[in-house]
Amino acid sequence: MNPYLIKGNPELAIPGANLSGTEQAGLRSLELLAQDKAGYQAQVAQWKQDLVAKPDAVNTWLSLALLHKAAGDYGEALQSFGEALRRGADQDARSLAEFAETIALARDKRFEGEPYELLKRAMTIDPNDSKVVSLMAAAHYQVGEKAQARALLEQLLAAMPPESAQAEQLRALIASLPGAASATERCFMSARAPHRAPECRLPCGVPGYRSSSLMRKRTKAQGPNNLTRKRRCRSNSPTPSD
Repeated sequence: MNPYLIKGNPELAIPGANLSGTEQAGLRSLELLAQDKAGYQAQVAQWKQDLVAKPDAVNTWLSLALLHKAAGDYGEALQSFGEALRRGADQDARSLAEFAETIALARDKRFEGEPYELLKRAMTIDPNDSKVVSLMAAAHYQVGEKAQARALLEQLLAAMPPESAQAEQLRALIASLPGAASATERCFMSARAPHRAPECRLPCGVPGYRSSSLMRKRTKAQGPNNLTRKRRCRSNSPTPSD
C-alpha cells in the first residue's frame, strides 16, 4: 500500500499501488514483524548471519532492506538496499522504486533529486509495475509536473476494479489534477453516478449499464439500437453515445 495521498497538500499518496495479493501479504508480514521488537531483532540477526555465509545473496539483502524500511530504520534500510543494488538489484524496477521511496521517507517524504531519477530509471525498466507508476506519479506531482502525474494515475485507474474503494479514491484524486479527462476516465468517474456522463456508456458490470439479459428482453421493443448496446456491452469498453 503506497502511503501517499493527495488531500490538497503537497504530498501525493496514491490509494494503493494495486499490488497482488501475494505482495500485499508479504508487506503485511514485514510490517507485523517490524512491530514486534524481539521478532524484528531476531530476524535481522538471522539474515545478517546468512549474509556472512552468502554475502552475494541479493534477495536476502533486499529482504533485510525492506524489513528495516518497515521498521522506520531508514539508515539501515538504505545501506542494505545499496548492497543489493551493487549485486544486481539495480536492474529490477521494483527494487529501484523501493530504494527511491526509502530515500524519500528519510527526507520527510520528498522525491526531488535522487529518488526522482531512480524512479525515472525504474520506469524505463518496467513502465507497468504498479508501485513504480504510483511513486513516479508522486514524484511528478511534488516537482509540479501535475499533468504527468495525472497521466500515470489514469494508468493505475485503468488497471483497478472500477468498483473498488481504491478506484473511487483515485477517481477523486485525478479529478483534482489539471488535464482533460479521457473517455475511459469519464466512464469510470460515472461508475457511481452514470447520469452525470451522458457522453459515455459504461462497461459491463458497472452500475448504470443494463445487463445482457435485460437487453435481450427489450430487444424486440427497442429495435436495432438495443442490439448495438448489447454488442458494446460484450466488448466491455466505454463508447461515445450516439
